Amino acid sequence: MIRILLVSLFFVLTISQSALALKSDTSKPIHISSDTQSVDMQKNTITFSGNVVINQGTIAITANKVIIHGTNSERSADYIEGFGQPVRFSQQQEDGSIVKGHSDNLNYNLKNQRLVLTSNVYFEQRNSSTKGDMITYQVKEQQMVASSQGKSQVITIINPADHAK
Repeated sequence: MIRILLVSLFFVLTISQSALALKSDTSKPIHISSDTQSVDMQKNTITFSGNVVINQGTIAITANKVIIHGTNSERSADYIEGFGQPVRFSQQQEDGSIVKGHSDNLNYNLKNQRLVLTSNVYFEQRNSSTKGDMITYQVKEQQMVASSQGKSQVITIINPADHAK
């Protein structure tokens, strides 16, 4: 059960990869460190708490807490939650550039391959960045929707190529 949940975490770590992400990252081992780790066999959850650091190749994720939720019937993971202030992620691309971002909450539903980042969301890739209250990414369809609530708006900045870092 634990192995299945960790394999599912592997898939979450790879969903944020664009076509230019380092292909070798997915073949690297996953390293997870945290202050505490607990397994609840009845609820089929693994919880990593306190200074959670997840690395796989050039993929890096830091969070206050990560919970992997499994199912009894299929003995696999249903969804993964990450919490932080913020949850941070980064990955090196094939061209050497870094994709990075953060949000206070991350929820990835493995069955429908839907990633939802909420609260204090920021995403930066090459010469552009997007900020908002929520980013929803449909992995299979490669479709992203960014939104904000109340009077705030989604802010996207696209710099000319010669200003890209």
